[in-house]
Amino acid sequence: MPTGKVHHNEYRKIITMCQRIFRSLNFISVALLTVISGCVYYPQATDIPLISEKKDLRVDAGVSSGVSAHGTVSYGLTDKVAVQVFGRYGNDVDEFYLQGSAGIFKKHLNEYITEFYGGYGYGETSYSKHDDQGYLSGNYKLYFLQWNIGQKERRFANLDYGLSMKAGLLTTSMLDRGYWVTDYMYPEPGTLYHDKSLLLEPNAMIRIGGEKLKFTMKFGTCLLYKFTHTDYHLPYSKWSVGIGVNYHF
Repeated sequence: MPTGKVHHNEYRKIITMCQRIFRSLNFISVALLTVISGCVYYPQATDIPLISEKKDLRVDAGVSSGVSAHGTVSYGLTDKVAVQVFGRYGNDVDEFYLQGSAGIFKKHLNEYITEFYGGYGYGETSYSKHDDQGYLSGNYKLYFLQWNIGQKERRFANLDYGLSMKAGLLTTSMLDRGYWVTDYMYPEPGTLYHDKSLLLEPNAMIRIGGEKLKFTMKFGTCLLYKFTHTDYHLPYSKWSVGIGVNYHF
């Protein structure tokens, strides 16, 4: 049998195996998207773009925990500097988040790419207890730094993979109507609480597919440490999953 045909058959087997794995992971992710819902803050499904050169443009879109849609646009301004914009829209009309960042990137001799971004994000959100006896609503701001590392265009199914760590200061302004202080009586205006918290948010992503268009999956977690009103727990999700598509121009 000709060598080219053998390689072609092996390549098709690899692609078929990847498709089966990805379908299984998608099933798990869709289930988790539904289960992990009902929080003031979720780990963000921001793309880990792995920009490697000037004019490198990548667009990412999908759905993530909290039954929300997200999108990221990343662009290499120069051979060292990149910018990124991310947005998330939740299943409630009062829930959204937008962030912008700028940073530096470097492609190393071992083919790893590192990125370091600094940015600012703003969001609005609301949350109620299952029995509708308590309600929180308000906004939050995030001042953050984020470090990414990964590789792209590997031989196995054009695989991209990456890890990131985001750390920052999360400031929240939440109006409490019976969520924390349970003796609230309607139609009283409620109590406004201003808080500051340390945020740590590790994430991981994988992308497989063609040279331009790829399917992507993201997994994230979040830890918050409140500096103020520590007796009042902020309802946030410790886990997040996302699925979607990614296009490299």
